[in-house]
Amino acid sequence: SIVRGQYAQTGESATKLKFSSRFMINTRVFVDLNHRTALVRQVPFFRNGRLSFGITNLLARSISVSDANGFEPFGYQRGYLDPFGRTIDLSFRKQF
Repeated sequence: SIVRGQYAQTGESATKLKFSSRFMINTRVFVDLNHRTALVRQVPFFRNGRLSFGITNLLARSISVSDANGFEPFGYQRGYLDPFGRTIDLSFRKQF
């Protein structure tokens, strides 16, 4: 999509910015450790625990922005728009 801006101070038209589309896939799986009876018998600490694994932005896609000259404006660089990129989470939760 294309966005036309206007400078607040002078009211002059700013350059057109072109934004790319973005397709993002997120996934999360978890294991309830109470259903792993053999493991809970061996290590009682795992009773009432849950292990989860997740990936955010699996394809590591980000939005690209370019102005009329084809350059990427400084404030729209990938590190500013999406500083984390692909994120992998591993967590353990326990209810006492």
